[in-house]
Amino acid sequence: MWARAFPARERHRLGSWAAMPRQRPPTGTEVTCRRRRRALRCRMPPGRRTVGTEGSRRAHRWHTRRPQRRNSVRSLFPKVMRSILSLGTLLGCLLLLQGCDAPPKPSGNFHHAVQTADLVQVKRHLYWSTDPNQRGPGGQPPLNIAVGDGKVAIAKELLKHGADPMAEGPNGDTALMTALARGRVQAAELLLQRGAEDDPKALLYQLIKRGALDRDTLDLLLDQGVALGSVGADGRTPLALAVQTGSVNIAKLLLERGAPLAPTEKPDKDAPQPQVPTAEDIGDPVMAQLLRRYGVIE
Repeated sequence: MWARAFPARERHRLGSWAAMPRQRPPTGTEVTCRRRRRALRCRMPPGRRTVGTEGSRRAHRWHTRRPQRRNSVRSLFPKVMRSILSLGTLLGCLLLLQGCDAPPKPSGNFHHAVQTADLVQVKRHLYWSTDPNQRGPGGQPPLNIAVGDGKVAIAKELLKHGADPMAEGPNGDTALMTALARGRVQAAELLLQRGAEDDPKALLYQLIKRGALDRDTLDLLLDQGVALGSVGADGRTPLALAVQTGSVNIAKLLLERGAPLAPTEKPDKDAPQPQVPTAEDIGDPVMAQLLRRYGVIE
């Protein structure tokens, strides 16, 4: 390259400089950077002036850094105030959200909401401190009304807010007895899970006397530990009581589950003498035929 730029007759004058390769001229950016580095070197105090790229960077950091502030009370006051304001804002938002979660006040009668299964109104009443054991115009507790109609969701809400599962209605029936008498097995299971303490054996005899025993109710009571071979307060087994009342359907349900006519368990000392009906005592031919079919009587 240099041989073309300088003829042979002039190479001896140029010497080694002619043999050097050509350098690219500096661009505008490089010229500006050099001027900046030169200005920084001039501003630095003696002993800290450095040359080169790294030195220029250190000089730039030294020149542009801010003086350190001491941790005084005046400098910490804005930070503390900002923290207090942030905490107050957070507490205000939480209170606002809690107020938004509150349902509006109820717009109807509590017992009417229970009877019509209006779950929204029932929740509003219970949220705004309505007594879940408040009796209606007929003296019936709200829980008895709910389980008697099979409204399990309403019954759950009432029990959740403290309804008494052992509260008796005007006829002396508890909520569990009301549910079983109307065949509301799902509601009865809920009451047993939530602490109903009714005697299953006494419930069975009451249902037989009323003729309100069905298949699902009988299975539920048997699961609670009722023995069909035991005697009640009148000295009769459940099957003997069904024969006495003339309930053929209930007697058939008991016979299908192996209920005996005579007691199979040893009665207590204070229990009355067992009363076992004979074939002559049974005046209903349909009942007598049913008992002969299952081999209870001859």
